Amino acid sequence: MYIKSYSQEIISNNPSIWIGYFSEIKLNSKFLLLSDFQARHIQQGIDLKEGRTGLAFKLNKKTYLINGIAYFNQQSFDKDAKIYNNNNELRLWQEIKSGFGFNNSFLTNRFRIEERFFSNSTSAFFRLRHKIEYVTNVNTKIKLLTSNELLWQFNNETNAWDQNRTSIGIELSIANNLNAQFILMSWWQFSSNTMQPTVRVNLMHIYN
Repeated sequence: MYIKSYSQEIISNNPSIWIGYFSEIKLNSKFLLLSDFQARHIQQGIDLKEGRTGLAFKLNKKTYLINGIAYFNQQSFDKDAKIYNNNNELRLWQEIKSGFGFNNSFLTNRFRIEERFFSNSTSAFFRLRHKIEYVTNVNTKIKLLTSNELLWQFNNETNAWDQNRTSIGIELSIANNLNAQFILMSWWQFSSNTMQPTVRVNLMHIYN
């Protein structure tokens, strides 16, 4: 169900819920293996599952170059036909991430390119993503998180702004090298002119 705002955008009153597990494995002084697995409840009748992994190369103390692959499965329920439809996506991605710290804070810039191949389409899609994240250490156990990510998608037929994701949250240290994140995200989808409130819960695991 949706409600109209005064500026005519559509605001969903059915929050999306994303649950994720993120891992970072240090292979040596130069390489990391980054992986995540997520289950996303988009709205009633639409669910998505994904697995993603990438090999990160430490260019210097502040910058990483990452190359990876991901698989997505979106399942939607057709009320008229009373069947579930599946759309699978194979995604290749390349990324450069850099950041710097000051006082008790850390600022990160991330630029990512994605090549997206869908099972229900013969066209490949390309997407550019830029995310800026600001993290403040409250103490040794608690971090405050704020971020904004803008996404642009294009292929040989169309190009347009895809999404904007603005987030605030908290990260708690719950065990050695294991953190939990609780995030509220404003998920703006340009194609449908829809803003969907989203709750994200993540486990962050670092293997040294």
